[in-house]
Amino acid sequence: MDTDEPREKGCRRSARICLKYTLIFMNIPIVIVGAVSLGIGLWVMLGDNSFFDLTADILELEVLGQDILRQGAIVMVAAGSAMMALAGLGVVGAMAMNSCILVFYIVPLVVLLTLEVAVIVLAVVFKSE
Repeated sequence: MDTDEPREKGCRRSARICLKYTLIFMNIPIVIVGAVSLGIGLWVMLGDNSFFDLTADILELEVLGQDILRQGAIVMVAAGSAMMALAGLGVVGAMAMNSCILVFYIVPLVVLLTLEVAVIVLAVVFKSE
């Protein structure tokens, strides 16, 4: 039993605990996926062409070009870092039950969701062009 939390009655306390652990367990896989994305992106960017040697037959690099894959690796590093940071912030905020950290977690999520909806709307509107 957490001694830091104020005493709450029945359902409200149970709901807070349920939300706390749900937020933690939903963000841990996102942190892992972000770490894998970051690792693969760094491997492609900084590696000694071992990635290109490994995937040369599969990707037919003559068609794609190594520059395109390296640019994709930069995007993977950026996306992986952002995923790890944002999901890590959610985990820390939920574990600490700190509303300030949770606000810093929720605001970027709302901004990203709004941007995704805007992109979908623009894609539907300009589909014919």
